[in-house]
Amino acid sequence: MKLDPLCFKDEIGLAVTNRGHLIPCCRCDQPHTMNDPEFKKLLAVSKISDVDDINEILLSDEWIQFYNNLSNNKGPRACIDTCRADK
Repeated sequence: MKLDPLCFKDEIGLAVTNRGHLIPCCRCDQPHTMNDPEFKKLLAVSKISDVDDINEILLSDEWIQFYNNLSNNKGPRACIDTCRADK
């Protein structure tokens, strides 16, 4: 399955959960994505209160890997449901 990530085209923006985590978009804030083992790696470095600057989160290895995975058509369910190229 091919992904056409809306976040790559600035058609959807970053979001902040009510728990204070920066996430790629609001559609990721669903139990099936938030509990995904790979997505949890992203959450582990995404607590806004733990950094001085949001770029510390966005430039982390985990976020870079997340975007690399999206580029290779891999992602959590929310990304697949929202950004499938064939829908």
